[in-house]
Amino acid sequence: MAESPIESELPRGPLGDLVSALRQLHSDAGRLSLRRLSQLIRDHQELPDTVSHDTINAMLRGNRVPQWTKLRCLVTVLVQASFRRPDLDTTLKRFHDLWIEAGPPSDSAPTRSEEQSSVPRPAPEDDTLTRLVQAYTLRTGLPVALPPITATTGPVWAVAFSPDGRWLASTEDTVRLWDAGTGQLTLSLPGHTEIVWGVAFSPDGRQLATASHDRTVRLWNLATAESTAVLTNHNHAVWGVAFSPDGRWLATASEDGTAMLWHLESRSVRILTGHTDAVYQVAFSPDGRLLATASQDRSVRLWDVTSGQPAGKPLRAHTDRVNEAVFSPDGRLLATASADRTATLWDLADRRPVRSLIGHADTVEGVAFSPDGGRLATTSHDGTVRLWDSQTGQPTGVPLGGHGAMVYRAAFSPDGHLLATAGRDETIRLWAFR
Repeated sequence: MAESPIESELPRGPLGDLVSALRQLHSDAGRLSLRRLSQLIRDHQELPDTVSHDTINAMLRGNRVPQWTKLRCLVTVLVQASFRRPDLDTTLKRFHDLWIEAGPPSDSAPTRSEEQSSVPRPAPEDDTLTRLVQAYTLRTGLPVALPPITATTGPVWAVAFSPDGRWLASTEDTVRLWDAGTGQLTLSLPGHTEIVWGVAFSPDGRQLATASHDRTVRLWNLATAESTAVLTNHNHAVWGVAFSPDGRWLATASEDGTAMLWHLESRSVRILTGHTDAVYQVAFSPDGRLLATASQDRSVRLWDVTSGQPAGKPLRAHTDRVNEAVFSPDGRLLATASADRTATLWDLADRRPVRSLIGHADTVEGVAFSPDGGRLATTSHDGTVRLWDSQTGQPTGVPLGGHGAMVYRAAFSPDGHLLATAGRDETIRLWAFR
């Protein structure tokens, strides 16, 4: 008897929605036999896993929530066989959303390929970190130190939260995605051949950009966990990367003394020259009109994104290299971090420094505004993280000293409840706010 999908009753709820969509895609592909589908997956050179016909049968029945890697393999071959010829990336994104809604896989344990190649899974509702955040003490008003996330290959150089706050990206000599609720590793993205210095999520959360010492920038599709582009115009290490708020532009900063603006649709590139030494970081203003670049030459430059031309004179106040520059959420302030052991707040209306934040005992490496703009975090080679009132420039609370070694970068979660910091001690520290 020829094999065919089991037309059993659909499961209820989100799993039923997933199975219904999968059966429709199978129908559009001419109801290929399960053994034929398994063979197509096995023969597909770009797919990371094999899927038995019994597993395909279970997926079409809706017996359980499948592992994402196996579901992705099945959806890929069904799309390629479909007479409708739907767009693969769009279809994978739709199925990933349905899979997220269906809940965590019920398989006993992930395979090695699942651990390395699957897209991340959502955190359970009662996860440990969520309970700790809810237990934040209002009495002291101080952040709560949560259990650290331990890296696997060395110092952690950069961190970034996804726009929805579910995932935390970090860089070592590779790129990793962690479940921001549980602290569990969900995805590794191999591809760069040297240290990865910078990471950024696209505004819609579908892409990741990474900057590396191997002189390249990579773009990653998070629905497929694959690298979709390698940008190679820089001729030295690439330190920083940022998406514009509308997702149309990508900015990069390099040891070669330039910043670059990449138009992601046309892949055209503008080279921004003017700094006299390495450019370490780039940041877009909230309205996307300006780009800030921080440099070894002790200055910050502002650029008009539309024209690629300088927007005014360089900002100079620091006496040593400027490691990072970021805009406040309302676009009125710019914060800079420097090797002169200070951070500076600039009023962008008249381009002048208005606050000097003094307290660190060594290089200030990173700076980050909270989403409401009221709080500023600075990271330092002195092994501490400091919090400041962005309006007064005064410190709030005591230094956060959990790393015990150089602290490189910091990022607030979109809701402002978590601060993640990256350290030379090979950990990501998480600090919970009310």
